Amino acid sequence: MTGRTAGRPLAVVTGAAGFIGSWLSEALLAAGWHVRGVDSLTRAYDPAMKRANVAALAAHPAFSFVQADLACTASDELLGGADAVIHLAAEPRSSSSWGASFSRYIERNVLVTEQLLDSAAAMHVWRFIYASSASVYGSSSVPLSESAVPHPVNPYAASKLAGEHVAGVHASQGLPVVILRYFSVYGPRQRPDMAVHQFVAAALDRRPLTIAGSGAQVRDMTYVGDAVAATVAALQAPLAPGSVINVAGGHPLTMRQLAYEVAAIAGHASPEIIEEPARDGDVMHCVASTDLARSALGWTPVTALSEGLRRQVEWQAERRRELHRQEHATGSRPMRAQPRGPRLMIYSQDGLGLGHLRRASSIASAFLEREPSGWVLTTSDSPMGTLLHDVHNHDYLKLPSIVKSGPGDWHPLSFPLDFAHLRQLRTRLILEAANAFEPDVLLVDHMPHGAMGEMLPVLEALRGESAQIILGLRDILDAPEIVHQRWEQEGAFEALSRYYDGVLVYGSREVFDVCREYGWPQHLADLVRYCGFICTPQTPEDARRIRARRLGGADRGTMIAAMAGGGADAHELMSALLDALALIHADQPCVLEIVTGPFMPDHQRLDLKRRAESLPVRLRRMVSDPLSRVAAADLVVAMAGYNTTMEVLRLG
Repeated sequence: MTGRTAGRPLAVVTGAAGFIGSWLSEALLAAGWHVRGVDSLTRAYDPAMKRANVAALAAHPAFSFVQADLACTASDELLGGADAVIHLAAEPRSSSSWGASFSRYIERNVLVTEQLLDSAAAMHVWRFIYASSASVYGSSSVPLSESAVPHPVNPYAASKLAGEHVAGVHASQGLPVVILRYFSVYGPRQRPDMAVHQFVAAALDRRPLTIAGSGAQVRDMTYVGDAVAATVAALQAPLAPGSVINVAGGHPLTMRQLAYEVAAIAGHASPEIIEEPARDGDVMHCVASTDLARSALGWTPVTALSEGLRRQVEWQAERRRELHRQEHATGSRPMRAQPRGPRLMIYSQDGLGLGHLRRASSIASAFLEREPSGWVLTTSDSPMGTLLHDVHNHDYLKLPSIVKSGPGDWHPLSFPLDFAHLRQLRTRLILEAANAFEPDVLLVDHMPHGAMGEMLPVLEALRGESAQIILGLRDILDAPEIVHQRWEQEGAFEALSRYYDGVLVYGSREVFDVCREYGWPQHLADLVRYCGFICTPQTPEDARRIRARRLGGADRGTMIAAMAGGGADAHELMSALLDALALIHADQPCVLEIVTGPFMPDHQRLDLKRRAESLPVRLRRMVSDPLSRVAAADLVVAMAGYNTTMEVLRLG
């Protein structure tokens, strides 16, 4: 990984492509630092904004960039050679931090922070800055000094305070950590979900401005340039390990006043203000004392509120004009440079089965039949994937295999890796494939967050992109109460709410109403569409020819097809079938073909083979055309999985 430029100290900035991070990287470069920017480039908002930020920085010879998910990348690798670390990356938005999604905030805002701190300590960096938030204080009617006791009122704030505590632990061991509590930062490049950005957008459109609650909430507004200046000062100042410093602009006002101020600067006279319901955990009054920042950093905010807002209005207006120019030049929204057919990416996790993968193959075939110029990329860990995908425009990415030994309990099938490293490896493979393939549709099969939660970084990366994210769901999964409890515990409902554009149920509402049976909340039920039952599009071979081959040229006797699916759990059924055949075959002419499946353990397959030697039985590991076997058989014995059941029903 690129180190420092000769004569320049090296700063690693996490979240470097974002709002504060991009401005901070510019300031550090101007101050003579080499900057290694780290960002996952998630699509939580328009990715063009982040790419533009990185492109501007990349023009500087002392800047290097690493696209990486901090939760899935070794911190030692990212921080190698660093003199200082400024950790800005975090999971934002207090409104999204409630319920099952809080686990993501713990991972991103606490565990990742601890990993970075641990690596920084091992490398003996001479300054680690942790970007915290004014939200840790909660609400107070008086200006808050750093000695005020924190009282977070939402899970996001609690996660940031937990990150502070972890930083404090490392500071007690001698790591030169500084904690900066930023107050309501605004300015050019601000995230579109933040209040000032939304006020500006509405004002430029001459729309009503929407505020949460009464608008009486008081915020201490801080211009991004001032926040960056304080951060640069904190890198150099002689501060004790564990120092906590407020960074605030000294411009307190209510959100209603802020909305009117923005509208006036944007030329939107007498705007209508719409009040939405107040958000849970919203802080009512948060104003800082910055005495410590002035004395310890020699820092004072210099940007007047009106000037800072004017700069943000001008930036958003210019960005709109640039988008309009691109639309005018191309006749549409900017598109990929190369003409191409539609692209479908499928995530299919089967473990030791074939059901999900066979269904994915059927979907891919149907997609390519409808869109001959399309492409399909299937990702799965099944070793049988290469045998099931179509050759034309359909390819397969094999992931390291895992086995599920219990609810939420996965372990490697062959690689001697621990849980965290295995998840990291699989996630990075999927993420790299998604970034390079640029799918128009991502179809996630069965598990909204993927095995081990491995799809969450991928979903985060694609969210807000042009890709539609769809969950494909078999209708009957397990007992309804078990499914609902498991989805609640694993955060599946939260993942659906946050990332997904729709849910396709492979079934019929009249047969099984997924939303009612599994207790889905109404806002998720609105995402659901039933696409009918899915079956292989193959046309079965003529049944008479198959029967002639199996029954020795004469179409007499009974032909039995035994389909074990993947085979991992089919030995007991196939063993019972052989016992039954041993009792009747002398009186009832018949031929039995057992397709054991690729995952039946060798000792079980050998047991069946030994017992079948004296019987009219043929054992096959796999067949390329199971539908023809079903079509030709008089009797089908199967594990009754989704695919085999659909094939039997299709053939009548």
